Amino acid sequence: MHTNNEVRIMSCDQCDLLHMTCSDCRAASGKGRIGFNIYKHWFVAICPNDGEHIYYRLQIRTPKTILVEHIRTATALIKKGFQEQIADQLFDQFGGDLRLFGTHQGVEIESVRLDE
Repeated sequence: MHTNNEVRIMSCDQCDLLHMTCSDCRAASGKGRIGFNIYKHWFVAICPNDGEHIYYRLQIRTPKTILVEHIRTATALIKKGFQEQIADQLFDQFGGDLRLFGTHQGVEIESVRLDE
């Protein structure tokens, strides 16, 4: 929550990663509201280090519209790769607030890529 002494252009700690979503921040922005879409998709890729199949959960949150066919095609083209590189590749293509979740050898990995 903001106080009267704070600069109201920045988001408060109540806001999520897209910023400007709490009522104080929306009012300060002059925009009144913000909307976004959340896309979630599961896919599989092979780890280049040990050949294990890794099941990934992709989540993209963006104010843009992304065709689901584009998400499906992009992930279907990923046959092999390290999670961090896959996250970079998908972020370069789609942007937004991108999160890629995977578990490899018992280690849960969450790769986060954010638009500035």
